[in-house]
Amino acid sequence: AAIGASVCTDCGAGAYSEAGAAICSICDAGKYSQAAASVCIDCPAGTYSAAAAVTCISCPKGTYANEVGSVECVNCSAHETTVADASTSESLCVCKMGFQVTRFGADGNWLPNGATRCVQCGTSMYKHTESDSACTYCPDWSRSDITGSTSVDACKCDPGYTWADNKCTLCSKGKYKTFLGNDACTDCPENMTTFANYNDAGTGTKRDDKCFCMEGWGLLNGTCAKCPANTYWWYDATDPHSYTPEAADVCTSCPAYSTSVEGSMAYVPYVNGISPADSPEDQVACR
Repeated sequence: AAIGASVCTDCGAGAYSEAGAAICSICDAGKYSQAAASVCIDCPAGTYSAAAAVTCISCPKGTYANEVGSVECVNCSAHETTVADASTSESLCVCKMGFQVTRFGADGNWLPNGATRCVQCGTSMYKHTESDSACTYCPDWSRSDITGSTSVDACKCDPGYTWADNKCTLCSKGKYKTFLGNDACTDCPENMTTFANYNDAGTGTKRDDKCFCMEGWGLLNGTCAKCPANTYWWYDATDPHSYTPEAADVCTSCPAYSTSVEGSMAYVPYVNGISPADSPEDQVACR
């Protein structure tokens, strides 16, 4: 309390007076008080205050105060933050989302004394946490062209793949996709299909020029039509190398002294008088 004209009055919050003082004094920055205080109290670590403070303010995320009685908070280093308010130490500063720790400086040399810094995640990587953990690579068959990604959503499926069941999966047989993205695959034109295991990894294709006429069908006047009688069109559905642009979609004449019905899809002669089990008898070509 301070001595007035004839009576002592309490000092207000944010001020104090010692015994016998004639006036109240305001608290210095870094301290605070409640009403009728005889002394100001230091703000605890992780907080700060201006002069005449009634209470201390927590340091916001990305800053810290490691001493009691702080008048301001200290910013974390570039690309760093804290995971909560009221941080009390620089050691609580971690890399922001989209950044990871490195011990290399911008010049490519080791930082001195075990120091570290935060650098952006590279392309086809992301990090969705505020931490010093490493960036995560995009899922299989996906990538991103930007740095510093903060979510797996930045990863887009490669050409020939679409997003399904929380992963990138090959376009199904008869479909294709030519661009980076999570869009659906596109159906091949009518009476056209794709290889069964393009790139030796499944069923799809990444180029629309890999759509070709189905077995037993060939290009006639620019569209796929059934191969005429005494011709056939065949490819190995499991081997993309069996398809060549030079022979693409061209119905082939049967060998001499053999015939075929319309829409025949292979030259597969009988073996011991038995037709192949995987071909309907009326489509076993050139017999």
